[in-house]
This record gives sequence, structure tokens and C-alpha cells, in this order.
Amino acid sequence: MAILHQTSRKTANVVRFHQQLGESKRIFSQSPLFFLFIALSCLSYPMMTYLSKLVPIYLSENLVSGEWFAWWQINYGIGAMVCGLVIVKVMKRVRHEKLMVASMVMMCLLLAIMAMTLSPLSIVVIALFMGLFNATNRIARVNKLHHDVDNSVRGRVDGGMKLFTTAAQSGSYILIAYLAHYQLIEVGFAVAALVMIAATLAMWMLKRANVLAYRPIEAELQGEGAV
Repeated sequence: MAILHQTSRKTANVVRFHQQLGESKRIFSQSPLFFLFIALSCLSYPMMTYLSKLVPIYLSENLVSGEWFAWWQINYGIGAMVCGLVIVKVMKRVRHEKLMVASMVMMCLLLAIMAMTLSPLSIVVIALFMGLFNATNRIARVNKLHHDVDNSVRGRVDGGMKLFTTAAQSGSYILIAYLAHYQLIEVGFAVAALVMIAATLAMWMLKRANVLAYRPIEAELQGEGAV
């Protein structure tokens, strides 16, 4: 028995590039403090990529075996997997923004300990907990965006955050090159700790001020597209 298939054409809504930029600007400007909180939380990702470049350089300069860096990566992955085992139960009891701030605080403490000790053993052990809290922060952030931000603008929000993290990541690589040139690689760990402490303090102040409400504007954007 033959089954007839009839294709249907959909009208593509073409939006010019400058209009897309304008809409993205309106989305972020409508709730600037909310998205500032999210952006500060996103700094944990470029911080980890920064460490993934900084740690092997530091170990190499101190003539430490490459096995230590391999264990650093393994421990980081184990920490992320441990997060996957407990994150569902934790998010049922703790609000997303509180969990994000708590994860950032723990990463600040770990970075401070790493910057003060700078031993291969401490770096490897700390990687386990860094993987745990970095994954916790990311999952809590994604779930907060899923619950608070409308799907009609989610793509633009994710794109804006990706642009921010990519810029921070590129800047971190320039910093590593600068530190390596002047043989100041050890200072790179302290810089990472200070940056994360500043970001965490800002997140804590935003949360305490109760200014994390998201104001949806998808109806306005849809109205403009219909014109």
C-alpha cells in the first residue's frame, strides 16, 4: 500500500543582521542586572580553560612529570561526574541562584588554596573539587535560564553569553602569554583567584539586593517582526 506524502512550504521570516543586533541589545538592556548575574557565573568556564593552559606550563617549568597533569584532567572529569550523581537532589532543595553563588564561593576558596600552595599534589586534588563545583554552577545556571527566560529569546541570550565567555577566554590566553614572557606563571594562579573573588562578590551583592527578576519582552519582539 502506497502512502502519499505531501510537502508543505513554510514562509521564512528573514531578519537583517542589524535588526538582530538591535533585538539582542533590547533583550539584555531590559533586565541588565539579571544578565550581569548570569554573565558573572559564566566566568567559571573561561577560568577552567585558563587553568588547563596554565597548569601544564607551570608543571613543565618546574620539571614536574606530565603524569601529574594527566591526573589533573582525570580528577576534574571525576568531579564533574560526581556532580551528575547528586545535582538533581541538590537542586530540589536549593534555589538556582543560591547554588550558583555557593559554587562560585567554593571555587574561589579552591583557587586561593591553589595559589598559596602551588604543589603538584594540591593542584591535582583541588581539580577534583573544581570539576564538581564548576559543573554544579553550570547546571544551575542552565536550569535558571530554562525556567526564567522565554524560549523565543533563549537563542539570543545563549549567543550573547557565548560571546562574553569567548572574549574572556581570549583575554586569558593573552594573559598567559604575557606571564610566560616575563616568567611570572606562578602569578597566574593568584590572578585567577582574584578575578573569581571579584565576580563572586558582585554576584552575592546582586542576589542580596533582590534585583534578579527577568522581564520578558518576547511579545514586543514578535510584534516588531510582524510589522
